[in-house]
Amino acid sequence: MRMQEITIFKTYSIFYLIFISLYLFLMSCQSNTVETIKFHDIKWTVTIPPTFKKIAKEKWYQVKNYGKQEIEAALNKELSNKDAEITLLVYKSGPFHTIEASCKKYVRELKDKKYIMQLNQVTFETLVKAMPNTVLDSTSFNVLIDGKEFITQQIVINYDNGDQLITKSYRKFIGDYIFSINTLHSNSSKGESILKSIINSKFD
Repeated sequence: MRMQEITIFKTYSIFYLIFISLYLFLMSCQSNTVETIKFHDIKWTVTIPPTFKKIAKEKWYQVKNYGKQEIEAALNKELSNKDAEITLLVYKSGPFHTIEASCKKYVRELKDKKYIMQLNQVTFETLVKAMPNTVLDSTSFNVLIDGKEFITQQIVINYDNGDQLITKSYRKFIGDYIFSINTLHSNSSKGESILKSIINSKFD
């Protein structure tokens, strides 16, 4: 897989979470407390924090398109939609707290932890170039979710005015897919509630 494709694949989700803060009107009126994904080989059940509201898929696609345009402007190149991940769920609370799950079918010979680590590194480097007025710090570590090991990347985004946002991406090969859980939050109790819901989620 080309380096450009690796960059596009992971960076899409991060940008969607960051720029969704500009689209508060996209939140739907319905709110669920439990969401269960059953998508091919992925069978995942997560309890969504009560203050989070579900975003309709058609509205989330509008946000995704906006994020795609931002990446294209930053990198000065047109991106292909075929590299985007399949969104499985999106919930948010206020402008800066989001949880999203997605997946993408992978080339079988790339099923290796080093691939995800490379993905994380390229993503960080791309975000640094695309967000010149911020300071970004990245760390990678493993997290167990219901006994399954996820390679996790945390990126802290520091703005000139002192504001700070944190993105986390949990990734694992499941069946024929790379399954991803992506979050965006600030340093608050809502951020902690997102992380707690992920750690306590279950796989069938």
